Amino acid sequence: MSTNESKITQEELDKLEATHGRIAHLRGKGGTWEIVLRKPNRAEYKQFRSRSNNPELAPDAQEQLARQCVVYPSRDAFDALLEEWPAIPEAASKAFSNLMGLAVEADSK
Repeated sequence: MSTNESKITQEELDKLEATHGRIAHLRGKGGTWEIVLRKPNRAEYKQFRSRSNNPELAPDAQEQLARQCVVYPSRDAFDALLEEWPAIPEAASKAFSNLMGLAVEADSK
């Protein structure tokens, strides 16, 4: 993939959004990788929190959530990307925060 070139078209993104609701389209710096994640459902989020708080499962919690929610590319292709770019799930943290409602603006008086 050349720099700033997207493999997924806007039409495909629109279809994914129509199918899954809120999505996040992420690309690695220089277009080195590209993924689309859907919003986790409530059960997936609870499972992620449970894994995150378990010392034995915490190292894989973010990756498991990303694998559950990736809608582009296929899970097999996503797994291949992780072999080359293993920090993709952590790079998606801010996108997941936005998708799940963790990013807020608060007014206090």
